[in-house]
Amino acid sequence: MIKTRAGALWVAAVVLAVGTGCAAVDDHPKQSSPSTTTIAVPPPKVRFAYQWAQMTVDPSTPEATFTRAIMESSDLMKTTGKSSAAYPGFWDAVGKLFFQRDSEPHLPEAGQSIRMGIARLEKVQPTLSRAWVCDWGTASNWEQRTPIMWVLDFQTDGTPAPPAQQSGPEKRPAANIFGGWKLTYYNMLNDSPELDPALADECRNYPVPSAADPATPSPGWPTSK
Repeated sequence: MIKTRAGALWVAAVVLAVGTGCAAVDDHPKQSSPSTTTIAVPPPKVRFAYQWAQMTVDPSTPEATFTRAIMESSDLMKTTGKSSAAYPGFWDAVGKLFFQRDSEPHLPEAGQSIRMGIARLEKVQPTLSRAWVCDWGTASNWEQRTPIMWVLDFQTDGTPAPPAQQSGPEKRPAANIFGGWKLTYYNMLNDSPELDPALADECRNYPVPSAADPATPSPGWPTSK
């Protein structure tokens, strides 16, 4: 079943190539020759914010930083329709799990927030972590819909590690906060046998609080120095 957000069909701005049995085509811009100038595309400006629920997972760890950055980047590309909306370092972190391609935007209303929460974070192997994420969508309609469930696997043996203690007034990080870690798996698990029913209930029943200011990110990202 395809989920909707704010009445618009969720057409991913990035095509997931995980578990499909086929490799993704690398659409990244090619390295320019010494005589060619590469013009960086600035990220689109947005009038909404990401607010993360304070669930049982510590939001200040490097694992939480990596998870937040992957989820917000992926969602920003879907809502804005722009691959340039991804955070600095995203394309190095995801490799060929995503296509770099623009699509039709599906923006939430201005001044709204998009609510997410890390329900579970675990070590699968010594250098492989797994995060389970609840995605309630926009703050104005999260009570009226079943949350979307996501799972991310990522390698944690790369250096440097993502920075810890990431919070602040900014809606996006100013620099690469993925470090040397790599995403290895990313999937939506609604109606999947992989999904633990207890975890689905935890997301579904979590009392996400109303925000005093929906346009303010939480925990947000630090201001660049």
